[in-house]
Amino acid sequence: MAESNGKSDEDLEILKSTISTALELITRLEAPAKPATDFKEPFVNALDLAHDAASLARAHTTKLSLLIINKPFTASAITKILRELVAGPLPGLASAVELCGAGKYTKAMNSELQYWVGRVFSGVGTLVKAIPLNGNVLSDDAKNGTGAEQGKGSLAVTGTVWEACDHVVELKKLGVAGLVIKQAEQYKALLKDALEELQDWGEEESDDEHPDGVDGDEDPDDAQAAVDSMFSERHIPSDDPDKIRPRLDSSLKRLRLLILMYQAVVKRRFKTLPYLPRPDLPPALKSDGDPEVVSCVDEVLDVMKKIPSIADDLASAFYELDGSEIDKKMDLCFFTGFAAAELLIKNWEGQEDEFTTWAYKFLAMKKAFSPLVCPDGYTTQGPYTSNYIACCPSGWDGFAPASNPPSDRPAFGGTCFTNIYNVPLRITSYNSESIQASSIFTATGSSDQAFAFPYEGFALGVAVVASITPTSGQSTVVSTGLSSAATSQSEDRTSSRRDTGIVAGAIIGSIFAALFLTGVAALMINYRRKRMSGQNDGQFPEYASHLRLSSASPTPMVYLSQPPQVMTEHYKANDRAQVNRYDGREAHELEGQTPNIYELDTGAGVPITKTKKLPDLPPPNR
Repeated sequence: MAESNGKSDEDLEILKSTISTALELITRLEAPAKPATDFKEPFVNALDLAHDAASLARAHTTKLSLLIINKPFTASAITKILRELVAGPLPGLASAVELCGAGKYTKAMNSELQYWVGRVFSGVGTLVKAIPLNGNVLSDDAKNGTGAEQGKGSLAVTGTVWEACDHVVELKKLGVAGLVIKQAEQYKALLKDALEELQDWGEEESDDEHPDGVDGDEDPDDAQAAVDSMFSERHIPSDDPDKIRPRLDSSLKRLRLLILMYQAVVKRRFKTLPYLPRPDLPPALKSDGDPEVVSCVDEVLDVMKKIPSIADDLASAFYELDGSEIDKKMDLCFFTGFAAAELLIKNWEGQEDEFTTWAYKFLAMKKAFSPLVCPDGYTTQGPYTSNYIACCPSGWDGFAPASNPPSDRPAFGGTCFTNIYNVPLRITSYNSESIQASSIFTATGSSDQAFAFPYEGFALGVAVVASITPTSGQSTVVSTGLSSAATSQSEDRTSSRRDTGIVAGAIIGSIFAALFLTGVAALMINYRRKRMSGQNDGQFPEYASHLRLSSASPTPMVYLSQPPQVMTEHYKANDRAQVNRYDGREAHELEGQTPNIYELDTGAGVPITKTKKLPDLPPPNR
């Protein structure tokens, strides 16, 4: 008997040591995983590894849970299970998280796997801490979490481990495409909830036909009702002085379109997503239009996640009957949706398909909606009829209409202009292959000007019209002899307090250049498609320049040559440059998103090239 007791005591000491080791390991494994590096060993699929490790962890946790609640208490058996856990399943899960890099498996899969593996570690750690060290099994209170025991019982903890392991196992079955579809559907459901909530709110009648009155006979119930009314939702008054009802109708239409966009993206893009992690293709099999699939999926999901949150803010603006905030949130919501469609114009092989046609039609709907609200940093031009308005950068010298604009869009094709005489500008020069150099340039000609297309559309209320008479400098736009046009957005060069960009471009002196540039107003809003008219007349020198008004401002582009065969997207926030391509078959879709993106439209036949880090050199001699 003494020998038996000695053996039991020895087993308990070994168990205590094993528990200490297991908890120490779990603590290390719970630390944030390091990004996966490129291994020379054979490829290991992170989801396969996670599936197998989670299955083993679930089985071992089940055994451990049973051993600590059923007699007889066997310390050696518990020690064996713990050693198997720390030797295989737990490190395997940690390795899976490390291998599941966002660059190959998407940020969505990386964060999902990391979350549920973390839940496994947390649950197993809690269960290990619950192992009794007195040689007896757990009491009923400790098992069930009842009585004076604090926290969950061992059975409940076991259930949380099972749940987490099941989710990890499910990730392999879903795959990246399945997870992306699942999350997109969840975001669509949230957006649909916001739509239905707004619909219900709009159908409720206002109480303004029962004006508040105060008399000596008011009873306590009436007083309480008045207090409740102060904290209840407001409704659209019958006279609707702030035009909330038209805004609601317009917003509901837009939200329905966004829900339709979610459905189309899921069906035509996410359900056709190639298997990920995607193997690296040899250069011979890659096309110029081949998109970065993983980064594209991440960007689209980020956009789809933001829209329901913006829709909630939109609903709050309606409840406050705040017309100005409604306009801002609806524009932000709708144009954020256009950003997702923009990212998915082409399929995963970089080719156009039936979704491309649908996406172009969807994007064309932008101009069909009212109201148009001039962005911050813009001033309304005019006057025009039927609430049609055009917006030019604030502080610019004037607006020149096109010679033959459409009758219903009189500002279409027109030009906002301002002088740039004696303004220091950063010039970055490049040819058809790459960026060449950068330097400071100061326009010395009194006729040197910057040009931009206006935003134009229909306002909901009466437009506040600014004079189109130039405020300073040259009062008329200098003719350039060019028939092509451009749009962009950059900061107002006259104020360092501008939060948003001003659509800007520049043509320097007698070189007769045309500007093509775009930027952002705030978090991917103010996406605008401008149809280009006319053809290039060939009167350009042989390279183009990139003009920077200030270190924090968007960077106007200048043609000093025939249209260069590159288009540069400059990501200021990341201090890097990339190159994209657009087909000349369609009008250039100008876009901007966080971080700020600036694009130069160069028409058809734009090749993909890699840009270089900008040296601080003067531009090449012409």
